[in-house]
Amino acid sequence: MDTDRVAGTVTNIAGKVEDAAGRLTGDVGTQARGLADQATGAAQNAYGRAKDTVRDMADRAPESLGEGAALLHRQVQANPIGALAVAAFAGFALATILHGRR
Repeated sequence: MDTDRVAGTVTNIAGKVEDAAGRLTGDVGTQARGLADQATGAAQNAYGRAKDTVRDMADRAPESLGEGAALLHRQVQANPIGALAVAAFAGFALATILHGRR
């Protein structure tokens, strides 16, 4: 678990406590700071979750790439003419794009 997730959760909880204290005492400033801390904590938690997701995806990337390469290899072996047609079309499209930029 990323440290931003932990810090975000702590900030969010502190903001909830501050918001509740502001409501009880009628202090609008304390209540506003509590709501701001809650938003900050939620954003930091989301950032930490995103970092965890990217880290997990990076850890699995080598096996995913290997599976994709194996699938592509099987498709080319099963239909070499179709693979050649796709490659020719991709080359033609790339040449058209590059030629149009001149």
